[in-house]
Amino acid sequence: MEKSSTGATLRHHIVRRRQSRLQCQRGQDSQPLVYGTRPDSCSLTRYMIATLLFTSHAAKLVASARDQLTWGTRYDSRYVTLKYPGGDVAKDRGVCTDVIIRAYRSVGRDLQKLIHDDKRKDPSAYPSGKLDSNIDHRRVPNMTTFLRRKGASCPLDQDWQAGDVVWWKLDSGLNHVGLVTDKRGPSGNLMVIHNLSTPREEDCLKSWKLCGHFRW
Repeated sequence: MEKSSTGATLRHHIVRRRQSRLQCQRGQDSQPLVYGTRPDSCSLTRYMIATLLFTSHAAKLVASARDQLTWGTRYDSRYVTLKYPGGDVAKDRGVCTDVIIRAYRSVGRDLQKLIHDDKRKDPSAYPSGKLDSNIDHRRVPNMTTFLRRKGASCPLDQDWQAGDVVWWKLDSGLNHVGLVTDKRGPSGNLMVIHNLSTPREEDCLKSWKLCGHFRW
């Protein structure tokens, strides 16, 4: 009986992960395993592997963002000439998008190069068609356009999970992004690591107008 109960629990967990992925399906090149695959075309073992890999992926994103809390980074939006690819501003400076960029590099995804390459292929899909590998990836509209084009959009106000990217419109009208973590705040919502003045992990998921929810 214990073995059967454990198996049922595992199957329930995997089905929930699969349902979440069907709502928030990634681009074809972003997760080569079974997310979004029909249930009769993939074994339970494959679902288990995919679930474990995604959990590891999200954990790395959160761990990288959380590590940035120790850097003493201050908000600094000045234009900086960067090397390409793999360019970054100094660790002691950055903007909200740099939290996301740095986190994704921990899982082998260089948003500087990925956004630049995608924009070069289809400049009309982006808010500004002019290419600039120094700054394009650090602009919220470009980052969110790229994530949408990768099929990473999720329902705006449900199913938040650790590792998700949240896009807000601040009360000032400015765009802002952060990375959802695995901790819950007093509100009961998952907390977010973001940089408005310095990177912080705060209970602010619902603090501003929600404009985008991405999982990639």
